[in-house]
Amino acid sequence: MFKIVQPYSYRPPSDETETMDVDHNMTIPGQLITSDTQFMRVTPIKSRYTPEIGDLVVGVITELGQKKWKVDINSRVDATLQLASINLPGGIQRRKTGSDELQMRSFFQEGDLLVAEVQSIYHDGSVSLHTRSLKYGKLRNGQFLKLAKSRTGGVIRSKQSTVQIKDCDLILGVNGYAFVHSESCSRPDRQNL
Repeated sequence: MFKIVQPYSYRPPSDETETMDVDHNMTIPGQLITSDTQFMRVTPIKSRYTPEIGDLVVGVITELGQKKWKVDINSRVDATLQLASINLPGGIQRRKTGSDELQMRSFFQEGDLLVAEVQSIYHDGSVSLHTRSLKYGKLRNGQFLKLAKSRTGGVIRSKQSTVQIKDCDLILGVNGYAFVHSESCSRPDRQNL
């Protein structure tokens, strides 16, 4: 059990015989709580999305680089989307050429929204995405939403990521970002993306 107390200044004992009058139920940073290997880790109240391979995410293009885009997926580090990991317009899958690299800004540019799948996670925490399926790609004609965080740090992982509500399609990214798509369900007082 944890007890929340008023902050106080730490004063080290002046000699070996003097001890601090400390409440033994109080925990301070750096203090060992338990050495029991079966003890559960404490989940922070607020946390960033932790990617897993196969997760469906909604993201925002933040930067155009050489043969790749940086994508904000609400994670600790921006993800990357390689030019080789996308379908070209019309669903074409082929080896990407130098002319495709010159046209990268026509495929995605800063501020564009997309739905993608987490393809790989590297040892440094960086993430690689792909949009090589026709169900993934650029999102248009709708509204971007950032969902309130739960204690688990995002949306619960589910096999169903698109929900139909009347005339609207709701795409729920596991990363806490969502997109509502439909001309008929968008409100005129909000800017459509």
